[in-house]
Amino acid sequence: MKKLRQALEEGRFGRIIAGNARILWNRNQDYYTQAPWRGTYEQDGGCLMNQCIHNIDLLQWMLGGQPELVQAMLGNFMHPYIEAEDYGAVQIRFDGGAIGNVEGTVCIYPKNLEETLTIIGETGTVVLGGMAVNKIEVWQFADGKDTLAKVQAECNNEVDSVYGRGHTPLYEDWFEAIRTGRQPLVDGQAGKTAMSIILHAYEAEKQKTCVVFGKKELQALDYRVEN
Repeated sequence: MKKLRQALEEGRFGRIIAGNARILWNRNQDYYTQAPWRGTYEQDGGCLMNQCIHNIDLLQWMLGGQPELVQAMLGNFMHPYIEAEDYGAVQIRFDGGAIGNVEGTVCIYPKNLEETLTIIGETGTVVLGGMAVNKIEVWQFADGKDTLAKVQAECNNEVDSVYGRGHTPLYEDWFEAIRTGRQPLVDGQAGKTAMSIILHAYEAEKQKTCVVFGKKELQALDYRVEN
């Protein structure tokens, strides 16, 4: 992720066209009965809010700028025992013009299939994949400054689960930011933006139209359907 962000900050992509986040996973009924808060609008949300929010956070960090418009199609196809969605397709238009595409689901048979982040620019294309977006799969730039093999040797690492190894370094960064008085790598506003994108996707599905980002405050409980 840091290598990708560095390439963006160096302008190697030229104009950013789009970014794609795909999270194609499996979660069965046992997963939800383990913790009754899962899948509820009051304490969780669906696959977008639980499984995909980290990827949406990364997508908006890479594309930069402020979201302007959000449209979405969501559904609950295979998990009638939860309130929220088990599949979601979302598009976000950012104020710089780039388009973010998110596809997330917990309906994949029979197990997790894919977690990828793709960034498309006029002079560069990068795809990160692996079990926990821990591997560089495509690294192509017009400037030819480095090769796929070089960055793979530098960056790729093996992980034991979809949780990867990202938690501990981020906690360390947060504690260090408190100790030194600097800004953390990820602040509260970044978290709020990622969550707000999902709430706007819920609103877009409810209204069956494209919605303007930030026009009104949204809450997850607004989308609960009472039986």
